[in-house]
Amino acid sequence: MNLAHLSQKLFRSTSKEDASLFFISIIFLGLVTDRGILSIGMISMIVYIFFRSQWPLAFKNLFYRKELLAITLIFFVYALSGFYSENLPLLSERLRIKLPFLLLPLVFAQLKPYSKKQFTTILYLYLGIISLAGLGVLINYFIFFQEITESFKYGKSIPTPYSHIRFSLFVVFGFFVGLELLRSRITLKFPWERKLVLVLTVFLFFLPHVLAVRSGLLALYLASIFWVISYFIRKRQLTVGILLTMLIISLPFIAYKVIPTFNKKIDYMIYDLKMMSSGTKQEYSDTQRLLSIKVGWELIKENVWWGVGSGDVRPVVIDYYKQHYPEIKTDHNRKSPHNQFVTTWLANGIFGLFAFTIFLLYPLFINRNYKFLLMSCFYIIILSSLMTENTLEVQLGVGFYLAVVLPLLNYLYKNDQTIGSDHSI
Repeated sequence: MNLAHLSQKLFRSTSKEDASLFFISIIFLGLVTDRGILSIGMISMIVYIFFRSQWPLAFKNLFYRKELLAITLIFFVYALSGFYSENLPLLSERLRIKLPFLLLPLVFAQLKPYSKKQFTTILYLYLGIISLAGLGVLINYFIFFQEITESFKYGKSIPTPYSHIRFSLFVVFGFFVGLELLRSRITLKFPWERKLVLVLTVFLFFLPHVLAVRSGLLALYLASIFWVISYFIRKRQLTVGILLTMLIISLPFIAYKVIPTFNKKIDYMIYDLKMMSSGTKQEYSDTQRLLSIKVGWELIKENVWWGVGSGDVRPVVIDYYKQHYPEIKTDHNRKSPHNQFVTTWLANGIFGLFAFTIFLLYPLFINRNYKFLLMSCFYIIILSSLMTENTLEVQLGVGFYLAVVLPLLNYLYKNDQTIGSDHSI
C-alpha cells in the first residue's frame, strides 16, 4: 500500500515536461537499437500524458498551436486517400506508420514550453545516444576492417543499426546538435562538458565520411554550408564565412584521398553511373533509384489530380515494372519512387502533394523559427533526405522527424518573442 501511495505521489509530483524527457530519451534510444523500443517510447509518452491531461483542453491547445496542428494534418492527407484506395491491408499499414503524426502533436499540445535546462537536456541526450551508437559502429568496422572495406567495391555499406541511410541522417543531425551546444555555451553542471561536447561534435562530423552514405553526406554539406554562412553573416564576418565555406567544399576531396570507405563508395558510384549510361543493366543502386522515380512520374501522369490512394502505390508500381521492365524479375528490385514528394503525389494527387508540402514546411516558418539555426539545419537534413528517399514512409523516418521537430517547436514556442532574433538557448 505504501509503495502504491509512493508511486502515485511520484506520478503526480513529476511535471509532464520533465517526464517527457524520459520518454524522448527512450525514443532516441529506439532510433539506434530496436523498433520495438521506439514504439514503446512513443506509446508510453502518449499513455502517460493521456492520464495527466484534460483532453477537451488538449484539443483546444492543438488548434491554438497551429504549428502542431499542421503536423497533425499530415496524417489526414494520407487518410483521405483511403476513400479511393482499393488495397485496404496496405492502406492500414501506411496509416499505422503515420499514426504518430496524429497523436504526438496532441501530446505536445499538453506540455508547457521547455525551459532552457530541459531543452539542453534533450540535446545532451541526443548527442550522447547517437555518439555511443556511432562509436559502436566504428569499433565494429575496425574489428572487421578488411572485410567491410572490400565489400564497398560491391555497393555494400558499413553495418549499422537498421538502415545505414537513416542512421547517417541521425549522425549528421547529432553533429549540428553539438554545434548548437557549443554555440550556446550552456552546460548542465560541469565546466568540462564543453570539451566533451567538442570531441563528440568533431567525431560526428568525421563519422559520416567513414559511413560514406551519399544522402547523409549531401545533408551534412548542405547544412554545414548554410550554418557557416548564416552564422558568420549574423556575426558580420562574411569573409570568415566564405573562407570556411571554401574549406568545407574541399573536405570531400581530402576524404577521398584518406578514408578508404569514402574512396571506394565514390569509385563504385562512378562505375554505377557508367553502367547506367551504357544501359547494360537495371539492377545497380543508382540505376534503381533513378528508374524508380521515372516509374513514379509515369504513373503520376495517369493519376495527376487524385493519385492512386495510399494503399495502392506499391501494387501499381509493381504492375508497371512487370509491364514495362520485365527484365527486372523480383519485387525487391521493383522499387517504389525514391522521392517522398513523388510518392506523395502518386498516392494523394496534386492536391495532396500541395497540402503535404505546406503542412511539412509550416512549422519552419511560423514565428520565424527558421532563424534558429538548429531548426533550419534539421529541415535541410530532412528535405535533402526526402528528395532521395521515402523517409516518412517508414517507422524510423517518422520517429526521427517527430522526435526532433516536436521538442524544437515546444522550446521555440515561448521563445519567439523573448530570446532574440537567433533564438539562442
